[in-house]
Amino acid sequence: MDNFDDNMQELFANLEAAATTQGFQVDGQAETTSQIEHSTADSQRATTPVGTPLQDAPPLLPLQAEQPTYSMSTTFHSGGANSDTILVSPDHVIFYVDSSVLLSASQNAFNCLLSPEAMGATAGPLHVVLVPEHSVLLNVMLHAIYSMSCSHYNPPLGTLLEAIPALKKYGIPEDHFIATSTPLFAHILAETPRNPVSVFLAAAENNLEHLAVASSAHLHSLELHKLTDEMADRMGSRYLQRLFRLHVERTEYLKRLLLDAPKGHEDTLKCGFVEQKRSTRAWALAAASLVWDIKPDMPASLLRSTLGSLEQQLECDACKASLTARIRQVVLDWLTNAKSTI
Repeated sequence: MDNFDDNMQELFANLEAAATTQGFQVDGQAETTSQIEHSTADSQRATTPVGTPLQDAPPLLPLQAEQPTYSMSTTFHSGGANSDTILVSPDHVIFYVDSSVLLSASQNAFNCLLSPEAMGATAGPLHVVLVPEHSVLLNVMLHAIYSMSCSHYNPPLGTLLEAIPALKKYGIPEDHFIATSTPLFAHILAETPRNPVSVFLAAAENNLEHLAVASSAHLHSLELHKLTDEMADRMGSRYLQRLFRLHVERTEYLKRLLLDAPKGHEDTLKCGFVEQKRSTRAWALAAASLVWDIKPDMPASLLRSTLGSLEQQLECDACKASLTARIRQVVLDWLTNAKSTI
């Protein structure tokens, strides 16, 4: 816990002044739509709090029956070096930041919140700036700007994706926060199996090629006919076409693999042309049953079980060996050579 002292008295006075100047509510009663959506969608997933509550906060607005409780960011706290600016979220979490870091990363003075005009209007050694983003989102954004991982906070995937347009709004270039080498990219990629469709949509609408390609590897089971108009609009024609092409190319490749029957062998007294022709016909029937229900995410186990069942119909050891070798090659090619991403 952080103890309240004279410095905190001055801080809260600054917060009150900033709230009055910038027109933000500080009573803690209003929730943004984004906050409501996050609390509903991620109600079953525990997120580590981003701040530590402050004790003995002075009254900010005397007319209010209850005063808000402020928390200080666990990472961006008052002990940070070169902190000259305080960012305050609508849910009353305080983030101490170095304005020079934000300004060097931003192309629009942090959405003009840190412009010379805005900074000059704030009195005192610390600049107090209220931002509209809730604390969990703001925490993700600041970690991305500082090139740090926030995975230990366990933020919801929706918040990670929400940070992409939010950072762009604050003038942070994409190559600074979502390049393949950045912590945010790695974090989103690790969370992608939870909801690959959402990741692909976010990547497509923000034209993030590397993220779209990586997330498409998890969309083999997506039923394309169930895509809504809204989802198609978010993907755009370019990424939608590439996703359709991925599914088509995977199914066509598997069809070609299945059309190639096991190789025959030299005729023997027990297994001649007629017997081997019967074996080839059995393979064709099994392959046809697979092609009838073929899908881009056809499990290798289904291929093994369906084609492997043909061995019961064979008496020739050479035919059995040829069948086993062909099944092994089909499965190997399907798992390693089939196109996996857009």
